Amino acid sequence: MTLVADLRHYVDERGQLASMPGPALRVAAFLCAIVSWTSRAAGARERTNVWCRRPRRQPCRGEIVAAYGDQSADIVWECPVCGGNGLIHDWQGSRWDRRGEGGAPQLQSNGRSA
Repeated sequence: MTLVADLRHYVDERGQLASMPGPALRVAAFLCAIVSWTSRAAGARERTNVWCRRPRRQPCRGEIVAAYGDQSADIVWECPVCGGNGLIHDWQGSRWDRRGEGGAPQLQSNGRSA
């Protein structure tokens, strides 16, 4: 099952993580960590230094691999160990958007590198 997430659903009007129950907060923190790492990278499919978390299942020790989507600015991620995967959209401009801090390309509105 693929987790499709809009990062805006996890933040408040100030751009901070919104107040939410513990399980949702853990998912939000997981997604934000992926965004932070991936937006700092050069856009190639790379390990993120973010460990997989499988809600309500046995722990997985896989390290998330992520990159920008082929045709969009979405972040596509997966765990090579358990196969968990997802897509994160509307992360641009969030406090976890690290483009420019580590040489990552700026993305045009069509999602392609500038």
